[in-house]
Amino acid sequence: MQKLAILTIALLAAVTAPIGATHANSGADYTVEHLLKFEVAGLRLGMPAAEAAKVLTESNYEGSYEKKIGDDVKAWVQVDRVVFPSRYVAPDGSVKLWRIRFGQRFDVKVSKDVIRAKLVEKYGEPSKVDNSTGELVWEAPWSFSPGTAAVCMASGDPGCWRMALVGTKFKSGEEFEATYNAEAYRPQLRADIRPDVLYVTLSHTAAKVDADAQAKQMANDAEEAKRRKAASKIDLGL
Repeated sequence: MQKLAILTIALLAAVTAPIGATHANSGADYTVEHLLKFEVAGLRLGMPAAEAAKVLTESNYEGSYEKKIGDDVKAWVQVDRVVFPSRYVAPDGSVKLWRIRFGQRFDVKVSKDVIRAKLVEKYGEPSKVDNSTGELVWEAPWSFSPGTAAVCMASGDPGCWRMALVGTKFKSGEEFEATYNAEAYRPQLRADIRPDVLYVTLSHTAAKVDADAQAKQMANDAEEAKRRKAASKIDLGL
């Protein structure tokens, strides 16, 4: 149990590598559709949360979801393995998974090469190795060079996007920024192999970000409609 507790804490503390991190050993390219079919502990991105809970339970994982959908995620535990399924509310109101974090503790020191080979057998060759973390990464390629866009994202200057779009296919800085955000948060699988533990994270941040933005816009529209209705009944007395 002590080992499992350490594994759980370490997995919760894991930080996603920064967008645009340098990499080496470029390998296979994957489509977004391909990555959405990847499975971790039997779970897929976009899977209904209720179905995911059934899959975990049938695989002898013990756990439950937080009552409130948010950043806090409870662990599902199976002996030396732990899974953290993160949920979001899709635009149609259904609750789905946007991230799956998995950890497995090994009782003995293992060969990284052998574990890597097992991952390749399941998912194919990784797209790259992240130099900043040493993680193996599976992802779809950028549809454009993200270098300049990354500078604009870091600067926070709206004018940067307008200047950066010169010579690109984008018609406005807003369109360029929106496309960059969508691709920066596209589906991705990351694997961190250590001598005594394996951490795997499958995520599609864009799905959650887009859904949250739509929900916020709908709430704002509803509030505005309510205010308009109230304002229409007011006699200004002028």
